[in-house]
Amino acid sequence: MAVSMVIGCRIAAIGTCVPTRQFDNVKETTEFPAEDVRKVVAMAGVSRRRIAGDSICASDLCVPAARSIIDALKWDPGSIDALIMVTQTPDYFLPSMSCMIHKHLGLSETCATFDVGMGCSGYPYGIWLASRGEDMGSNLYP
Repeated sequence: MAVSMVIGCRIAAIGTCVPTRQFDNVKETTEFPAEDVRKVVAMAGVSRRRIAGDSICASDLCVPAARSIIDALKWDPGSIDALIMVTQTPDYFLPSMSCMIHKHLGLSETCATFDVGMGCSGYPYGIWLASRGEDMGSNLYP
């Protein structure tokens, strides 16, 4: 098993943006028997979830969340060195979501951007990737 440590990094902020529509898992799930749905909801503890409309893409939620972080931390968007977009549901195959978000946020041309196609494990993996930037800083620009 691989072991990795993240040292000298911190999470400065977490931003969110969620759709307004709520889906009641017990009342609105019709594809499975009601008793099975109640058991799963009781076991998982998730009785409601948010659902985006058909015209909403993942980046439509990411951009306002990222802007709220940049504003809360009073960061200059031009000072951001990298944008790592971890998602299991990209808007499109091309262009990459990170490049689209980079443009919408007005980040500098020297800001590195890339997508990581992962689900749940993408959160810690994205943090680990971000922490590697400090290690590679002297090697990024010879």
